Amino acid sequence: LLNTLNQAAITMGVAQSPQEIFDVVAKQLIELNIFSTIFLIDETQSKLITKYLSYDSTLLTAAEKLGGIDHKDFSFSIDAIDMYREVIREGKALFTDKPDPILKQMLPESVKKLSAQIIKLLHIPKNISAPLIVEGRVIGVFSIQSNTLTQEDIPIITAFADQLATTWNKVELLRNLKKTV
Repeated sequence: LLNTLNQAAITMGVAQSPQEIFDVVAKQLIELNIFSTIFLIDETQSKLITKYLSYDSTLLTAAEKLGGIDHKDFSFSIDAIDMYREVIREGKALFTDKPDPILKQMLPESVKKLSAQIIKLLHIPKNISAPLIVEGRVIGVFSIQSNTLTQEDIPIITAFADQLATTWNKVELLRNLKKTV
């Protein structure tokens, strides 16, 4: 995991957009059978947006059809999900091997009963979520899912999330600068 994250950190250093950063990271992690998600905090600082997901597209489409949700348009309240609220408000990474309560909190009421099926379909066994912090402010959450994760992986993921947030911010600053020129 450490070698893969180091390689991702090196490779994402040349990315030109947030999507390129995510694609580089996701590609490296997929080789270890680790799925990743980046949730960004919206402008109101109250919701997480689920734009960046690295799940197999066929499985993701099946899960979206099952739940009647399109991840590109899906957001949820930070305060609705205990784990993400703690990651963001406390600014620390957390591990869980019980994804069902998280997904139930995230999903609309009409879909909650399908959470176990969605977890099985997407293979979400264990999860580490770490805050993406830029200049003392949490801008999002980096989350990874795999059978192989343990509590001991938290420091590695935290360090990587810090690098990811710094790179993300640099790319955003450069993009904004290009817009003004």
